[in-house]
Amino acid sequence: MNVSYNTLKLMLKRKGLDMNMYYCRKVFATYLRNEGIKSEIIDLLQGRISCSVFVIHYYRSDISKFHDIREKLTKLHELLAR
Repeated sequence: MNVSYNTLKLMLKRKGLDMNMYYCRKVFATYLRNEGIKSEIIDLLQGRISCSVFVIHYYRSDISKFHDIREKLTKLHELLAR
């Protein structure tokens, strides 16, 4: 089931619960970082581009590593879905 940000926000509002998406994103990013996901990948997953000169001009992730990252993220997703 696909749940959008607005759907989730409206559902919680109807139930009288407050929602702070910033906090949710922060907790999720911390979890990913503690599981060994690089900061650059977390930024990309959350729709951010780093302001560092290194990332803007020089960082080019090896495309062969994306398969490993995807596998690790899939395992983490399955763990969270339990």
